[in-house]
Amino acid sequence: MIQTLLASSDITIFALPESGSAKALVSKAPEQIKLIKGDLNDSPAIFSAVAAPIQGVLCVSIPALGPGSKADSEEVNSKALIDAALDHGVEHSVFTSVGRHGLDSESNDTNVPPLLVTLLCSA
Repeated sequence: MIQTLLASSDITIFALPESGSAKALVSKAPEQIKLIKGDLNDSPAIFSAVAAPIQGVLCVSIPALGPGSKADSEEVNSKALIDAALDHGVEHSVFTSVGRHGLDSESNDTNVPPLLVTLLCSA
């Protein structure tokens, strides 16, 4: 999907990566992909970090796992992100969640990267 978006020269991708893949993402097209800092516990601030109007949001997430994780954090943060997108006039939103391995998720890891939020806007 990102490759297709990059083929459009009038798109800038603002990415809020939560994994070590950030440098690899930017290296694909440093002119078109910009990393931004943000916290999914404060979704409105993520949108404030981008001066340009945002046309779409792509959210890929996995459930929070491990000690101290709240079972509903993925749902709460995702809904807050969608609400913030609506508040900022975003017209397109794509959300996907990655299923883990059911009850043995914490002991049977996948190599699916953690939450990645990508914000798109015109250049």
